[in-house]
Amino acid sequence: MVYGLSPNLKEIHIDRDRLGGFAARFPLKPAYSWNQHWQGFTLDKKLPGTFQKGALERIVLSKRETDIIKRDIEPWSEYTDFSKLRVLRLCPDVCNIREDVLEYLLTFNFACLETFELWMGKFSRTSFFLLPCSSSFARAIKRFLEQVPALSTLKLQDWDPKLELDVLQYSNLRKLHLKPVVGSSVSLNNLNHIAKYCPLLSTLVITLRRLRGNADEVKMYKVLGSMARLAYLDLLLVVEDPKFRLGGCGKAPDIPSDPSFDDFDKEFYPQITLGYYKCPRKGHLRDGFINSALDADLVSSIFRTINSAKPDISVLLKKMTIRVDTTEFTNDIHDRGASTLYYNVLRYLGVEWTVERNYSDLTMDNLIAIRTGKNRIEWNRCFQSFGDTCLDLGAVFHNLWPSKGGSSEANDWHSFPLATGDNEAEIERWLNRNKSG
Repeated sequence: MVYGLSPNLKEIHIDRDRLGGFAARFPLKPAYSWNQHWQGFTLDKKLPGTFQKGALERIVLSKRETDIIKRDIEPWSEYTDFSKLRVLRLCPDVCNIREDVLEYLLTFNFACLETFELWMGKFSRTSFFLLPCSSSFARAIKRFLEQVPALSTLKLQDWDPKLELDVLQYSNLRKLHLKPVVGSSVSLNNLNHIAKYCPLLSTLVITLRRLRGNADEVKMYKVLGSMARLAYLDLLLVVEDPKFRLGGCGKAPDIPSDPSFDDFDKEFYPQITLGYYKCPRKGHLRDGFINSALDADLVSSIFRTINSAKPDISVLLKKMTIRVDTTEFTNDIHDRGASTLYYNVLRYLGVEWTVERNYSDLTMDNLIAIRTGKNRIEWNRCFQSFGDTCLDLGAVFHNLWPSKGGSSEANDWHSFPLATGDNEAEIERWLNRNKSG
């Protein structure tokens, strides 16, 4: 299509998934045929017949089912002046980026690169999950990020803590997207590194683990508030307890309980065994409900907590999008199994909200919180009834949110407040009062 017609071409997107399985057999290369590059792309109009590299500003390479390898990049470097490149996105799907790709990119000058997107995870074709990357792969990414001083936008999908975030000090990030790999999370220390090394950050997309609103969770929100220029926040919340992940099926006695669990909470819930998960206790399900329950009161409280930590001379948070991260909810929402019904309750409780300051009111504390309904699931996908196979799941729900008479369970729930003290006592008192209520 562009053969001989592309001397001014600046942007290339190749999505191998959209091209279909036949196209997956061919390399990602700037070629009209197997041995001929785009002639118009590489001809110098001032010096007819001479060769110069193309001045692409944006390259997006996406493959499905076959790894992105060094051979996919080599033709682009042969015909493209990487020193002019402003955007580079490497986005595999159910496949990997080979380590030699990063090693090869390290040999070039990306002086103008402003946006870089990379999937760090290592896809397992046996478990069909993205696993943590190798230490050597993380080191290669670190070396690459150290040599792109113009970088202002960075997206790391399936980020692994092996890549320490002090590497961010070598760029001038305005936008950061950080989605941890399954089984990892962004820690308080990680957030402190972002706050320290990204003083110009204005937009942040990040995944944090909810901790039932306890003091440690509040500390993370306050670190977000310490980012003086942060104005736009997209917050994904991990709500499941990581302690019973990746342990296989069964109700082994060493599956941890919690000091807050009563006798009911300590009981196992054998209906939920997800193959690579350990069988949870009912208290784990309860905590999942607590962490997922987002309403206007809670999302507004999180927004205010962030803004309350803003330095005196700073930009207040303008808009926040917040929702439960459903990445690990791999089940079919239409299935009627116990695990599906449980996950559907989490989806229902944790649907997306947006919170913005109300600029029509001069009062700084006046907010507009809207439940967007994006990816919303209907309540009838959560429980048909509290009988049959889900009796215990209904009991967990009602133990947390007692029935209000003739009302629907869909209207009985509410969020729980953030802890405002230095410990979790306030949260635990609230939960105990609710149980007895």
